[in-house]
Amino acid sequence: MERNRILAIDLGFSSVKVAYYNSEGVLVLEKFISAIAKVPEPEILEDNDDTIFKLGLDYYVLSSAALKVARSYQLSLENFQGLCQVYPAWISYLLKKYGGVERFDHVAIGLSMAYADKADDLLKTLYDVLMIDKPGYFMLFSQGSAAKKTYQTCALNIKETTTRNDYKMKNYIICDGGFETIDICNVVGNAVAGATVGLENTGVIMIAYDIQEFLYKHYEIRESIKGCQDILDNGGIFTRRGRRYDISQKVDEFITKYLINVLKLLEDRFGEFLDAAEGILMCGGIPYLFKKALKSENFVKEVEKHFPVSFLHFPTEDAEYYNVFSYLKVAESLLENKNT
Repeated sequence: MERNRILAIDLGFSSVKVAYYNSEGVLVLEKFISAIAKVPEPEILEDNDDTIFKLGLDYYVLSSAALKVARSYQLSLENFQGLCQVYPAWISYLLKKYGGVERFDHVAIGLSMAYADKADDLLKTLYDVLMIDKPGYFMLFSQGSAAKKTYQTCALNIKETTTRNDYKMKNYIICDGGFETIDICNVVGNAVAGATVGLENTGVIMIAYDIQEFLYKHYEIRESIKGCQDILDNGGIFTRRGRRYDISQKVDEFITKYLINVLKLLEDRFGEFLDAAEGILMCGGIPYLFKKALKSENFVKEVEKHFPVSFLHFPTEDAEYYNVFSYLKVAESLLENKNT
């Protein structure tokens, strides 16, 4: 049976993740840095130019190329308003890249629980700006809590679907750490039970703010938040006007400080749930930071103030795809149930 034609998109403040099945039924996962810049109309726009993208009357540069244009052209992506501004451009670009609106019956997207009350606003924006007259074309899911579907399907390896349950946690906390938000929920069996929360200004953006302040204070370098994210992703090494900078040691300090605050947040908001849980499933971008920091004995001691390191469960790879893969699988299940 042919799979439902679904394009799943997780547009995060740090990166855009995509999941879909190609014509051979093979799962495709792709990621792009979510930077975007709105630029003046170019004198010439070639049909095969994949750097500049047009939507309506506006022209955009997307992904890593957006970091190469002047900062004044770069769009801010630090809150819900910024998300609403860039989501239509990204979805339009991705639909075009993968075959167009007609190639997919549905687009499955997600939104942090921190913005749960703004879900209708986002959907209205997408339908209006993209002028898509197909009710139900967009399927919107909650970020973080949706990740349980991936865990139930694949445990800690997204590329190995398994029905074995003997090594999967039954009662656990999901901590989905993104760039701007952290989504946390308590899972009991197959259900999200009890506390569920999405928190703004708690994500990795806090490290980017530290980097931004440090660069200006010590080097008088003005850098955008997206530029600081790029510096973080590159381990604190970057080039400016032909000069190479290495602030890796300082970046490591910022990472450690941030993760200690995440542990305190979990303790303060989910302490009694932690008491009953088998462990914490870390997904999103935050597992990479934890894995790096856990190489330090001092940070291990910080973790052990709360629980043993083994209490933290990390995907073996592709942790940042847990949400988008869940959007794909949940949408698939809903459509199959609807058609039976």
